[in-house]
Amino acid sequence: ETPIIKSLRFINTIETGIELNIKIPRFLIPVRQERFPKYFKPKTNINALFNYQIRPDYERYFLSGSFGYQWKENDYKTHLFTPFQVNIIKIFPDSTFKAQIDALNNRTLQNAYRDHITTSLTYSFIYNTQKINKTEDFIFFRTDAELAGIMFWIINQARNKQGTYSLFGLPYSQYYRIDAEFKYYMVFNQFNSIVYRIYAGYGAPLGKNNVLPFEKSFYMGGANSMRGWRMKTLGPGAYKQPDSLSLEKIGDIALELNLEYRFPIYKYFRGAIFADAGNIWLRKPSTQFPSAVFQLKSFLGELALDAGMGLRADFGYFVLRLDGAVVLKNPANPKYSRWIGQNHNKFELIGNIGIGYPF
Repeated sequence: ETPIIKSLRFINTIETGIELNIKIPRFLIPVRQERFPKYFKPKTNINALFNYQIRPDYERYFLSGSFGYQWKENDYKTHLFTPFQVNIIKIFPDSTFKAQIDALNNRTLQNAYRDHITTSLTYSFIYNTQKINKTEDFIFFRTDAELAGIMFWIINQARNKQGTYSLFGLPYSQYYRIDAEFKYYMVFNQFNSIVYRIYAGYGAPLGKNNVLPFEKSFYMGGANSMRGWRMKTLGPGAYKQPDSLSLEKIGDIALELNLEYRFPIYKYFRGAIFADAGNIWLRKPSTQFPSAVFQLKSFLGELALDAGMGLRADFGYFVLRLDGAVVLKNPANPKYSRWIGQNHNKFELIGNIGIGYPF
């Protein structure tokens, strides 16, 4: 167990990192500039990211690089195509946590907490009707589609390395993933608005791998999601984790709905009243995670619900946010005791500190 992990046992998650973005106002090779009209405003995006995360059970390093293109179809529609992205993940679990994972003898969990590499191509479409310096309602829609691991699988097959799923000594992942987000901003004036949000996602492994990579799985809880739960502590489905385990909750399917009223308080200070509903699920039944699989007949009853209030210091270029929320409905409780107040369920206030607005 590292000294950093020992010293942070009382904190759920600390995450920090640095990101470099380079935007070049034209398409680089192999795309020829004259193939696109000037009003497309073409750009080449080059991105590098380093992220460091500390959890009570492990330290995690994430290194990412990507190269892609961006262009506008019109004032509202934007396309992004990233033909190359690579992610390298190194994880250092403490001895107790590693022993727990090994004892469960579950390949899904073991794959989630191992070093690995992913290479992928992605396509994103954005529709945004917001007009700068105009106080009026607008909508924002974004969908992302990602396909990973195909290039190296083809190389391995060409070299007759059947069943080989590693690169530079690290296993690589094969999967597809799609998600979509819709937001409607009902704007009353410069500082008063109501925001409605719907988010949904689905992912599945390809080839011999039977699990999504850890960083591509869906999770909920924390400052930008279900704020009545700490980060990665909700779900999947109606699964209730034994007190002896401290695993992060991840899934293959996600659904979330949010409602937030934002209002001014004094000068730079803003307030918010909000409610969140959502959960994650697994695609297939699991003996390790009973009641965690997605089913049409039961998923609505497994939506978690929280509500709360927030205080934000909005300086325009920088927003510091403090949100406090309580759980109103917990799907991990027995079916007829999920609502707070039933069977002596108590209110518990969860606080989250974030940078920027949650959505």
